Order: sequence, then C-alpha cells, then structure tokens
Amino acid sequence: MRERVITVFDKIVVGWDDAPSDQDALQWAVAHANGVPLVVVQVMPGREQSGQSGQSGEHRDAGAPADAHVDLMEVTEEVREAYPELRLTTATVHGDPLRELDDYLTQGTLLVVGAASHGRSSRWTLGSRLAGRPGGGAVAVIPEGLDPAVRAGIIVGVDGSAASIEAIGIGADEAARTGEQLTLVHVWRVPTEWQSVYDDYAEDVAVVQDMHRQILDDALDIAASRGAVAEGRLEEGGAAAELIFAARDASLLVVGSHGRNWVGRFLIGSVSHDVLVSMTSPTIVVRPGE
Repeated sequence: MRERVITVFDKIVVGWDDAPSDQDALQWAVAHANGVPLVVVQVMPGREQSGQSGQSGEHRDAGAPADAHVDLMEVTEEVREAYPELRLTTATVHGDPLRELDDYLTQGTLLVVGAASHGRSSRWTLGSRLAGRPGGGAVAVIPEGLDPAVRAGIIVGVDGSAASIEAIGIGADEAARTGEQLTLVHVWRVPTEWQSVYDDYAEDVAVVQDMHRQILDDALDIAASRGAVAEGRLEEGGAAAELIFAARDASLLVVGSHGRNWVGRFLIGSVSHDVLVSMTSPTIVVRPGE
C-alpha cells in the first residue's frame, strides 16, 4: 500500500490534559502524522507566572503540577522511542482550554482532542465548541476506547459548501493513504410544510431530489479530481442522524462546519455539533474561515 501525507495539513496539534481520551487522541494523531510536525499542547488552569515561557520542548512551567507534566513527558518519550522518525514537540500553556487551543488553529492545522467534555456535564464539549468557531483549520475528535482494527471506510458528509469541499479533500487523501473505501453522503429531506400534503407536491419533491442528487454528483466529480474513486449515497432524513449511522463502523467521518455562533447553534441547530456529541467514530470537522 502506498503511503501518502495528508497534504491539506501542515501541522497536527494534540490537546492534552491526561484524560484517558487524550491518550486515544495522541495515538490517533501519531498514526496520521506521516511526516507532518506534531505538537502536544498541555493546557494548565490559571495564569502563567512571570518568567515562564510556556514554549515547546521539555521545559516545565514552575506553576504546572509536577505529576501532570511528568505524565506528559513519560508519554511523549514513549512515543518518540516507538516512532523515532516522528517530528514531535510539546508545549505547556496556561489559561482556558478553549481559548488557548483555538490560538493554535489556523489554516492548514489539524487540532486533535479526546471526546471527553473536560469536566462539563453538557452537550457543549470542548471539541464541539472548538469546531464551531471560525478561523480555519480543522478539529478531530477521537472517542475514548477506540479500536481501529474493527473499523474501515472513510465517510464524508457533503452539502456543496466550501467547508464540505475541503472535507472531500481530507477524505480523499486519507482514503489514498489507507486504501480504504471513500463514501460521500448527502442528506436531504422534504420541506416540512410539504409533508402533510405530499401528493400535491410530488412533482416538486422529485425536482428537489434531483437538485440534491446534483450536489452529490458534483461532490463525486471533486473527489475524482483528487484522484479518488468514491461511492455516493443520497439519503433522506436528518443530516446528523444519517451521517452518524453511515459512519457507525467507519474509521473516519469528515464534515464541514458552517460556523454559526453558539446562539445560532442553540436556536437552529448544527449538523457538525450534533454529530460530535453523538458520534461513535473518529470525526474531523472542517472549520470555516474568518
């Protein structure tokens, strides 16, 4: 099998707080680095003390709990021994995880975090909040206890948006790297106001379905332009539920975010957000630009 770098990313960053899901996130990132620099960022609560640099390397901030930092050093040293070719560095920063990790997210960067909510007993996980913010880059959220050996296939949710076009590129490169099947899924539904009088709108429904089929066909053409041989699936229903079902046994799900603010996602809903809080497979969300 021919190995290929995921060319859409020039850096991978792993958010770290020594939770079990972070171990899974780090292992996933290592497996997907393929020559791309990998930075493990530990975010500590509170402000950085005067004179502390918080830069990458083996430096320990004086205000950071010693056991947490030692754990990170031990884990990263084990990774370096197992993968001597890996371009791995570490950094320790102080502050709010959302703000600090978001600073690392720029175009061309993949931020990888565990699926745990980092102490928040709500549907607003760190991964979903990072993925919904504009600024470019992408966020990968990795479930705890992941067993890659029982998973196969790359699923990409497509809707014709710029973010979903970038998602196709990520999926195509990952399928080329692994040799797994790439499947593009476009989900649509009959407008709510038509459902009670479906027969009256039957011809209109057929026209709308054809429009959505064209979105899928265009996505398949984009995948082909990236050298990928992809399957297409046109599904009717709720987008998040259909994507989660399609990716239930997949090794990766990739979707785009339209970047609504948190109020918009709360009032209207967000497919990428709903996918992240209910997912069972590793999921990458492409963030919108500024």
